[in-house]
Amino acid sequence: MAAYNNQRTKHISAVRTAVDAEVDRLTPLLEDSDAQVRDGVAFALSQCPKSKRRSLPKLRARFAAEAEPQMKARLLAAVQWLDTKTPLVGESLGADQPVAIRAAATLILARSTQPWTPEATDAVRDAWAGGEPLEKSWWWGWQSSPLQGLITSLGDRGADGAAVLGMLLASSSDLVRAQAAAAAVFVVRAERQARPLLVPVLQRTLVDAPAKIRHDAARALGEAGAAARPAADSLADAVPTTPAALDALVWLDDPRWPAFAAAQLDNAAHVKDTLQALHEARVPFHGEVMDAITRTDPADWHRWGIYLLAAWGPPAAPGVPQLQALLDTNVYAWALDALTAIGRAAQPVLPRLRATLDGPLIVKAADRLRVSHLAERIGIWRIGADPGPALEAARAALTTLRGRSTGGFYDLPHDDADTLLDALGEHGRDLRSQVLDLLTARPDFIGLARALWRWTANPDEIRPTVLTVLDRAGTQFRQRTPQYPGPPAIDLALELADPSLAPLLRPFLADSTSRTRVPAARAIWRLTGDTTGLIGPLLKEVTGRPPGFRWNEALDLLAEIGPAAADAHTELRATAEHPRCPFVDDLDSSRDCWLGHHDDRFLAATRATIAAITPAT
Repeated sequence: MAAYNNQRTKHISAVRTAVDAEVDRLTPLLEDSDAQVRDGVAFALSQCPKSKRRSLPKLRARFAAEAEPQMKARLLAAVQWLDTKTPLVGESLGADQPVAIRAAATLILARSTQPWTPEATDAVRDAWAGGEPLEKSWWWGWQSSPLQGLITSLGDRGADGAAVLGMLLASSSDLVRAQAAAAAVFVVRAERQARPLLVPVLQRTLVDAPAKIRHDAARALGEAGAAARPAADSLADAVPTTPAALDALVWLDDPRWPAFAAAQLDNAAHVKDTLQALHEARVPFHGEVMDAITRTDPADWHRWGIYLLAAWGPPAAPGVPQLQALLDTNVYAWALDALTAIGRAAQPVLPRLRATLDGPLIVKAADRLRVSHLAERIGIWRIGADPGPALEAARAALTTLRGRSTGGFYDLPHDDADTLLDALGEHGRDLRSQVLDLLTARPDFIGLARALWRWTANPDEIRPTVLTVLDRAGTQFRQRTPQYPGPPAIDLALELADPSLAPLLRPFLADSTSRTRVPAARAIWRLTGDTTGLIGPLLKEVTGRPPGFRWNEALDLLAEIGPAAADAHTELRATAEHPRCPFVDDLDSSRDCWLGHHDDRFLAATRATIAAITPAT
């Protein structure tokens, strides 16, 4: 009832006061013959800090007298909870203490602000030499085991934590090594200093450990970024028995990855994971890999093979028959997108696409404008070079747009009218007069203004729409779902090259999200050359934990500004020298995220920006 982590309610203070009032009645029960009673009482007393002057001496005395090791370990935690610098923790690390007490002392020390010591490292090695020495308890946290709690707590201790984890990876206990390898995946994501320190021991683990441990070691090396490059040969040797090693090689851009990927694709059990790794690493087209993909059953791809071929575009033409077969499955839409990206080589699908257009053209206007068979119309244009169906639908969509109610539409750039005009490009120019007429009546359709600008580059035709949307979006960006989109209007304002638009851009600098502050800063800088008020928003994008999704744009802009952005130097240097990867604070740890590689790019860009803004001496 008194536990510090109980749900916060309006009654919690009164409950704790009531428990605290019973401290003097609870204390004698520290001498009870039942260890569970002693355990419960020690915990309750530790959660009553207002009475610690009376309870701490009793807890220390019970600790000294306690003979049961697990109970004594939890008593140590209770004492330290009330006396954070108690010398009992350091004394309990000694080699003459039972392993449970030594283990508890290391876990307590790892969580504290006290310095890690060589004695603590020795205690970890001895305590966990034969497996897990501590029974599960509230005191040891909610990790899968106390050892996991120890490793997690050591994660913030840089080189000390890495050294302990490396020692555990070399343990003679497979149980300990398994937990250490699993923990290493997170540690190398999070701790920059740990990456080069752990790579050698992870490399050795690839050679002599059981399969699950090798798998996690390979995952950890994949998460370590460029620091894992010295382990490339070991990873290559491990690929036949440890498929996760291929993922690490792909992210390292090791020249051997295509041959290994092709071999893995010949094994149906590895097709999905291999394609996922290739897609997530955004690998360029490779003929050997493409040939291997054509030998696979597309039913084994899940969505990853489709995404990969779509990203490769026209060179992925050999995959057209497999993609065509997927049109008869529940991944039809993704397969069609990939075929459209491949283009002319996908012409065998044209009869099927044309057949879907039989019947009347249907345009529905609800929260979005929906055109029937939109993807098929765009596919016919890009695959068959026939703009007719897309042009017909765009004309009908524009007619429907005229009847839409006022008030703005945040998702208008994604409405089907705009999507069709974007896809048609110059072939949509025939609709110029209809678009211009609609914009004259409705100057808030920024997507249509973008199309018109693309065709004519006439600022007089789109300026009213840019002014309208900037004015309205500038009052709405604090809303979770603003009606008017700021970024396309900001981008068009920059392309208009009119410095008089800068005052309409400045409100977006106060955007607490990444949606508009960086585009607005870029537009103001390029239109006016004035840095007033720009450096702060750009730093927020970069120095947040995690950084905003436009961090690379923000760094590029700071570098472009150059020495005029010298005020950003201190914060950027602190960001670059921080021991912890910033992206880990926005992490789903259940899947591989390749954070080391993302962090490498982040650090390289940050350091390049620091150099660019540093005044010449």
